[in-house]
Amino acid sequence: MVNGFQTIRIALITLLTLSILSPLYARQKAPELDFDQQVVEKIPRSLFNIITIDLKEVSFEKALNEISQRGDIKLNYAIDRIPADKIVSVKMSDVAALEALVKILKDTDTGLIITNNGQIAIVPKAEANIDLSKSKNLNDGEISGTVKDAATGEPLIGANIVIKGTYRGAATNRDGEFIIPNVDEGTYDLEASYVGYEKKRLENIVVEAGRSVIIDFELTESILSLREIVVTPGQFKLMEKAPTTSNSLNSDDMRTFPQIGEDIYRAATRLPGVSGNDFSSRFSIRGGSYEEVLVQLDGMELYDPFHLKDIDGFLSIIDVEAISSIDMMTGAFPAEFGNRLSGIFNMKTVTPTKENSRSSGAISFMNARLLSQGEFAGGKGNYLFLARRGYIDLLLKAVESEDSDDVIEPVYYDILSKFQFYINKNHSISASFLSSVDDMHIILDGDEVAIDTEYNNHYQWLNWDAEFSDNLFTSTILYNGVVDKKGYVETIGDVDHLDFNGEIRDIRNFSFYGFKQDWSYSLNEDYLIKWGFNSKQVEGEYDYNFFNILRPNIINPADPEVPVELDTSAAKGNNSGTELGIYLSNRFRISEPLTIEAGFRYDNYSWTDESKLSPRLNAVLELPDKTVLRAGWGRFYQAHGVNQIMAQDRDLNFYKAEMAEHYNLGIEHKYD
Repeated sequence: MVNGFQTIRIALITLLTLSILSPLYARQKAPELDFDQQVVEKIPRSLFNIITIDLKEVSFEKALNEISQRGDIKLNYAIDRIPADKIVSVKMSDVAALEALVKILKDTDTGLIITNNGQIAIVPKAEANIDLSKSKNLNDGEISGTVKDAATGEPLIGANIVIKGTYRGAATNRDGEFIIPNVDEGTYDLEASYVGYEKKRLENIVVEAGRSVIIDFELTESILSLREIVVTPGQFKLMEKAPTTSNSLNSDDMRTFPQIGEDIYRAATRLPGVSGNDFSSRFSIRGGSYEEVLVQLDGMELYDPFHLKDIDGFLSIIDVEAISSIDMMTGAFPAEFGNRLSGIFNMKTVTPTKENSRSSGAISFMNARLLSQGEFAGGKGNYLFLARRGYIDLLLKAVESEDSDDVIEPVYYDILSKFQFYINKNHSISASFLSSVDDMHIILDGDEVAIDTEYNNHYQWLNWDAEFSDNLFTSTILYNGVVDKKGYVETIGDVDHLDFNGEIRDIRNFSFYGFKQDWSYSLNEDYLIKWGFNSKQVEGEYDYNFFNILRPNIINPADPEVPVELDTSAAKGNNSGTELGIYLSNRFRISEPLTIEAGFRYDNYSWTDESKLSPRLNAVLELPDKTVLRAGWGRFYQAHGVNQIMAQDRDLNFYKAEMAEHYNLGIEHKYD
């Protein structure tokens, strides 16, 4: 069977180059209108008619007439007040007529004016009531302004401005300016934050349709909030948009990096202490196995979340388009994470907004994808739906040799959906569903072996995030899931070069449900306490049979010429139990440069009848010249899972939890 699986590997690797290159060509940004606007009272809908135009070196007046005709727009202008003979060029496909107008007006001294009765006029720019430098939508209100240092008046670049109770917001540019477009009518609270400065909130900001509200913030410098300090050495942020650490990859970078099948897992191997290979999505941290990494999606623990598990887990079941950020911890992680030895891979899904609402279909060399995301209930709710079907089976058929009798048919698909609703500005609930299915059919004619496997992963969970006050936060998750496998291997024909001639059946089912809650409370600016628990009921079933008609080298004492017939191995059973984890962690600032987090975790596993206490200690010291020193120590336990019975090795026992002790030291310097 070794040669057969090498054939599978080679066939898949032939797709590797195309798979790496395909995202670079398939992902193209949709065009955006490159203009701003001031307040306008009436906008003719004809400005949004879709047109295609291709004009090369024509007069400005002719270009206006062409756009007017194609967009069915009535333009008004005085020939002596526009540069009618100026030579312009424009080539645009499937764009709003307004965007084409902006294109040709951009290099002239003219602009648009909308009269009270809705007429459109071309006038000298000084008279125009549409400035071609800021806004991107003419229909809704917007919030704009600046963020500056209160003491020096210098603009703060990259400051975050958020509409409280939502995920809507913006970041400031190099001039400290920001714009939050497409804001529905209503009254909002706005909060500005910047690393190293006190947050500032402005309440009861009234936004009206078609109008711009200008808000200016002045922030006062302060020491970092305890919530913002990263105390864990070996923590990295991937796809994070906010400038929180220097060890980060933003979402645009992640989506444009060459990677197989738009697979988010492969980005992790670029981080220190993490290793992997191009063939498998699975990675290891500091020499540990991939099973020693805790994988979470919006707080939900995922078990072995890979497609094509029989071939080293070639792809993950998470599409890169679903993810907004990843926290990766490669050692000495804090007490809220348990039952893993090596590290944490914590993913968060995107939160759709009005600006990124879309429905689309896409085809790459590996997958076909359907994506839909947007808002509902007037912006109080949002949804995400993503379905993906791989067609490696079709590609393998296309490249297989006519002389080969091997059959390789790996079929897989996955579906992710999320619905989120904001009850008010401090409370939100969400319901999520993740499902993946794999069906692998293989006939290795050279080895005379047939293989059929089916894997299913199904997860459902409810999240409730609550901010009871500026100091008290909680996150609650109610969840359940099922991970199962059906595997069959049988020899076909007369086999004399394998260790067996017969059949292997391996059927397994792992199910769980539970309740998880995390709390954090700031007593003051120098002390933060975190606590929580996770209660989980687990059950594992297995049905394993290894039926061997003929095993070479076994002699029948009664008649050496007659082969021995035997059922080599059979095991069937059910195991269940309860997993309970409780933690308490205290983070306190001893002095301005030194912060310490000390905590412990208690875990109980009923099926192995053992309890473990895990102390954790982390410290961060801020040194001069933008240098930070981090250190961490802790004990970490991982139980033998009810789904990890080694029936194939005739071993039906559970073993005591493994323990790893971490000593981590890291230094970080931020260059200007």
